[in-house]
Amino acid sequence: SALEKRFLDPFVARLPDGLWTEPGPEAGQRSVSVRTRLREADALLTEAGYEVIEGRRIDPRTGDPITLSLVTANADIAASLFPLHQWLERIGIELVISVQDPANTWQLIFSYDFDLTPVTWRADDPPGRLEGYIWDSSFADDQGFGLAGLESEVADALIKTMQSSTNEEEIVAAARSFDRYMRWSQYALPMWQENDVWFVHAAGLRFPEDVNPERLPDEWWWWSADSAKGDRCNLRGSLSSY
Repeated sequence: SALEKRFLDPFVARLPDGLWTEPGPEAGQRSVSVRTRLREADALLTEAGYEVIEGRRIDPRTGDPITLSLVTANADIAASLFPLHQWLERIGIELVISVQDPANTWQLIFSYDFDLTPVTWRADDPPGRLEGYIWDSSFADDQGFGLAGLESEVADALIKTMQSSTNEEEIVAAARSFDRYMRWSQYALPMWQENDVWFVHAAGLRFPEDVNPERLPDEWWWWSADSAKGDRCNLRGSLSSY
């Protein structure tokens, strides 16, 4: 939108050309097979000088094989990363997944002694506060929440705009600009995500009108099948979402 472009225009010299026309570099890639992506990755690494010797991808600067360390305290997440481990192995990169107790995990994380670590990040409503904790330059130092160590003038400016905007149009535009910048900068590797939120509920339950189910998932109306219009009463409770 014009407002999004206004927020991004001051940084045009530092932004990739595709950012202005596509939401992210992965746009339209869902149909591309893993095998095709691995071939592309192999070609890019080889072009950059990273050769494969005896099955291992070698860093030309050091002569050492490339090994990535992933630190987590969550064994369930570690199990879900097995496909990533296999894919990297096929292009000669070793992924070492280290499941630690929480104390050791945080010690390694806050000393930045890791290559990768999984982070759960759900945007605030309205957005701005949590994005600041994770991505703002002021949190990129040791013992901070900015685990990626990001220091970006672009991200800082867009976060500040989200936090200081006083109307919904500006907040939405700033958040979309931030999302577009982060997608194209690829500071994070999405593990899984869906655009839809699925709820399991009884057949007679409905959301009240003008209620955002992502904000108030426990706000429901009970609709009676015995009435032509549907009798309703306010019903609050905890329902599982998937």
